[in-house]
Amino acid sequence: MSKDDLYRILTPSEFQSMKDAPLAPHYKISSQQRNMWLDTLMFTGMRYKEILWLDMNWKYFDSKNNAITLPASATKTDRDRTVHLIPAFSKTLAAYLREFKALDLPTRDAMNDNLRRWWGVADKKCVDSWYPTPKTFRKSWESWLLFADYSIHKVAMSQGHTVAVSEHHYANLAPTLKSEAEQVKKMTEGWMT
Repeated sequence: MSKDDLYRILTPSEFQSMKDAPLAPHYKISSQQRNMWLDTLMFTGMRYKEILWLDMNWKYFDSKNNAITLPASATKTDRDRTVHLIPAFSKTLAAYLREFKALDLPTRDAMNDNLRRWWGVADKKCVDSWYPTPKTFRKSWESWLLFADYSIHKVAMSQGHTVAVSEHHYANLAPTLKSEAEQVKKMTEGWMT
């Protein structure tokens, strides 16, 4: 895997294509569940391990304040962290949880397999080529927020990064998003306001 593949981010249209991809008839989840998984990966920007933890601890989700508070024991950095959400996703997640009670996420390996299939269908590429992993969504979300001109300090804190890490990883990603600038701004609207 090249460095470009490691730090590749999704554009809003690629993300939407994955959500619009048809599921095989034998698939055991609905499009609604698949799309909530994809939205959660993208709009929280959390590490997959943190999302799995959250799926068993929804009391840390505050839909009124559009935030998820992760205790130090649930983070990679062993520091408490508040993950800020856009209001639209916070509202959608709260409604989903009222109906279904949990996301019922698969293991990371199973999610990787799912993402490979959904990407292959969405992008009409060979499933052996590059495909997004849970980390792709985390990097994409941070990139979108920075591209939309949110404070690098606030973005880094919400992601559990230092400003130096954010600057290092995301400094040259703006050209990738330039053609979809309006969509990026629309999809990040209301974050930390």
